[in-house]
Order: sequence, then C-alpha cells, then structure tokens
Amino acid sequence: MDNRQHRTRRTPEQIRGILAEQRASGLSVRGFALRRRIPVTTLTNWSRRYSPSHPPGLVPLRVREFEDARPDPLRPITLRVELPGGAAIVIDGAPGAGDVRSLLVELGLL
Repeated sequence: MDNRQHRTRRTPEQIRGILAEQRASGLSVRGFALRRRIPVTTLTNWSRRYSPSHPPGLVPLRVREFEDARPDPLRPITLRVELPGGAAIVIDGAPGAGDVRSLLVELGLL
C-alpha cells in the first residue's frame, strides 16, 4: 500500500480563495492548515506568493506614538494587538521578545 500523500494542483484563483478563507477564519496559519490538511509550508509559501497586500515577511502595523517615550517605572506596560474584525489581544506586564514572537507565530505572522 502506498502511504504517499496525493498532491493537488490548484489554480492561482483557488489559492487566493483559500488564503482569503484562512484570513476570514480567524484561525492561525497552522490551525487552518491542519483543518484543511494543507502543509503549513505550502500555505505560507502561497501567502508570500499570492498576497499582494504586503511584501513577503512584513506585517502591516499601526503604531501609536507617545509624547514621552521613556517608560514610567510606576506604570505597567501593556501590549495590545488589534486583530481584523475588532478583536484584540492584550498582554499586561512586561512581555519579553520571546512572548511577542510566540504570539506572532501563533497568529501565523512569522
């Protein structure tokens, strides 16, 4: 018995449709790929190739600037990530670089 997976060829229109479905699903790239039985690397490569909204490897961010950029040691640090559809992820305290990276990986942005 042959255990190799069957490769499905998709048109660029089908790929764009799958990418739009992933973005609308609210799932991470990994979660969506597992659900659809598509290799994560395939979905990531499609996103790089067929998503003209931003260059490969870049994520559009909106940064608010503050008058005084020096941290106040008495005021806690809060990281807020706003997601499409109005949802937001808020991390109170002092998130480290590893925490932020893990969050971006789970969101399928890295």
